[in-house]
Amino acid sequence: MAPDVTLNTADCSLDCQLQGSMASTLSDEGFGYLWSGVRATHGVAAGRFWFSVRVLEPLETTAANIGDAADAYNDDETTPNTIHCCRIGVSRLAVDVGSLGSQHSWGYGSTGKRSTGNMYTPYPANQRRSFGPGDEVACFVDLSPAANAIASISYAVNCQHLGTAFELFQKPDPRNAASALYPHVLLKNVAVVVNLAGQQPRGWPQEQQWSGSWHGCLPWQACLSADVPATLGPIPRPAEQCTVVMMVGLPGSGKSFQAARLMSPQSARLQPQGSRSLLHKLAKQPEEQQQQYLLLSTEAIVKQMKVVGLRRCGAAGVSAARTYELLGQAEEVFERLLDLAAQRPGNYIIDCPNVNGEERQRRLAPFRAAGFRLAAAVVVEQEALLQKRLMRRDQQLCPAPEDMLAMQGGLAGVGCCRF
Repeated sequence: MAPDVTLNTADCSLDCQLQGSMASTLSDEGFGYLWSGVRATHGVAAGRFWFSVRVLEPLETTAANIGDAADAYNDDETTPNTIHCCRIGVSRLAVDVGSLGSQHSWGYGSTGKRSTGNMYTPYPANQRRSFGPGDEVACFVDLSPAANAIASISYAVNCQHLGTAFELFQKPDPRNAASALYPHVLLKNVAVVVNLAGQQPRGWPQEQQWSGSWHGCLPWQACLSADVPATLGPIPRPAEQCTVVMMVGLPGSGKSFQAARLMSPQSARLQPQGSRSLLHKLAKQPEEQQQQYLLLSTEAIVKQMKVVGLRRCGAAGVSAARTYELLGQAEEVFERLLDLAAQRPGNYIIDCPNVNGEERQRRLAPFRAAGFRLAAAVVVEQEALLQKRLMRRDQQLCPAPEDMLAMQGGLAGVGCCRF
């Protein structure tokens, strides 16, 4: 019996709640500002397939708009009606599951904008079409093998086709699994039902009556029996096969930089002391395993928070002001994500100072109890360079001198790992 194409529990945000074909998000406190994503288990690099998403009622949330200044950023956070929203599309596995509309991903949002390459434009171009609770949105992916055909992605809302949203002038390569496109749904304070098996949406014509861009499209489930085999995404693994790497070091020591090196197979590998250390084994893993780390840090959470009135980038000081405004909520979200991560096996990097021994043990205790493999990466930098880096930061975000002394004391007795 062939497996089903389903929502992938091994390829979704920690705060994404899955129950069969239904996906929803945590929406209380700081989670109300976060996008939460999930991909399907199988992707395609050829053929013509479709899936649909029915938007359910919005979830209650305590999230509110922070700040009064106009936000010049061009994505869906610029309007006050985006506390409850979703984005539907396809992406490659290299794309962060908590993002849809960046490079190598194509999405259509409930505010009536299409997005790819971090560019957001009205869709359809001549009459922006938003959608919301009760609407059924279908995504059609046309990767026709014809030599002169242009691959395309289009959408329909409640049986009304909106025309081509994207043209892919460089088609996915069926010989390269990394180029396959996977159904991807991004949510914020809303629940949806994802139809991958081809159930007929209510009020839609029968498939044999489809014409134009719809003609010949098969349900995504049919990719399992297509001429070009479907590509299987990440597979859930037991905790005993998963690793948690805890970064340890003072603010400004370069922990985040080293964490990025561990996560990226294109970057230089870790070179820890001791050939038998766990980090040495991690450095020798195949590239496909190197990419399967999820970064847990307050900085990453702040970057993901979408709040009207606070820019994510721009003039000097804006980014720091945003961080200072949201840091308290991000820290609460961070601690809760640690608990969720211990319940969902995967590879994680915990990126924060972690210089207090008791704090380290508290954060690692749930992972140790669940059977994860544990490793520590201690980053030490020269005092002069450390102070120079801290001087570049906004002073509101820098630790006080007495706090730095306490952190330095916490590093005593911790073994070092050379990068």
